[in-house]
Amino acid sequence: WEVAVSCGYALGMVALGALWRAVIDPERRVWWVAAASLALGFAVGARPFLLLGAPILLAPAVIAWNEAATTGRRRLPWALLVSAVLPVSLCVLGLMIYNDLRFDSPLEFGQRYQLAGDRQDTIQHFSLRFLWFNFCVYFLEPVRWTREFPFVSDIATPAVPVGHADIEDPYGILTNIPIVWFALAAPLAWWRRAAEDRVRLRGFLVAVAILFGICAGVLNLFYGTCSRYEAEFLPTLVFLAAVGILAVERVLAARPRWRVTVRAVWVLLLVFSLGFNLLEGFDHYAVQRCRLGNQLDGAGRLPDAIR
Repeated sequence: WEVAVSCGYALGMVALGALWRAVIDPERRVWWVAAASLALGFAVGARPFLLLGAPILLAPAVIAWNEAATTGRRRLPWALLVSAVLPVSLCVLGLMIYNDLRFDSPLEFGQRYQLAGDRQDTIQHFSLRFLWFNFCVYFLEPVRWTREFPFVSDIATPAVPVGHADIEDPYGILTNIPIVWFALAAPLAWWRRAAEDRVRLRGFLVAVAILFGICAGVLNLFYGTCSRYEAEFLPTLVFLAAVGILAVERVLAARPRWRVTVRAVWVLLLVFSLGFNLLEGFDHYAVQRCRLGNQLDGAGRLPDAIR
């Protein structure tokens, strides 16, 4: 599971990196868009729902369209459209052929064949009735603090909806990683910029926000909730928060007192966020080792279980 999650996250960030290069390097824009499309296509192989993020590949084309409007020569950037659509389409086509050869269905990625605690062929995996519960767990619920190391414990779980699986160690992002609130300031990045810079920054950051929204939205509808899924949408939110911090610093450059005050705020939030992640990592590691020890004991491997 962690391999697939990490692969999808890593390739998704590669796609965003290539998109940014396409935004700031017009001469090689077609090639950078093709690289982004290929990276996202590979990411779909790890996490199929990332295909819903394919519209972000059109961001450079939209930016080029808007830039052309200033010269009065607006026309469809066909090369950018083809480079955005073709690589990811070929990857998806290859996956569909592979799925058909494996499972006799181009749209079956193996979900029904999983060896899991629940029968996957009879479960309703996505439903609107899971949305509010998952949103509360992923974004709002604070961890319970304790007096003993590592000082963090599980969240207080709300009432679980009918048909929802057991939750696995999630925590509320907005309450436990408060630095992400600065993502709300990301639009300041293009405030009082030159027209060209404003179009480029807005186009790229909207693409990042769309990818975050798609990943978070899909997983909020899923019947399972666990901490590893947060790695699929938290990095893009943290990226937007980093942009928001830099944008606020820039806007307040002429007001040193306000700038120092805001800087103190985001530094404190950053220290708290990093400290929480470190402590949560200790707790998560201990829980996983405990589970592994119990599994080894159940398998009759007592010396390994003790270790």
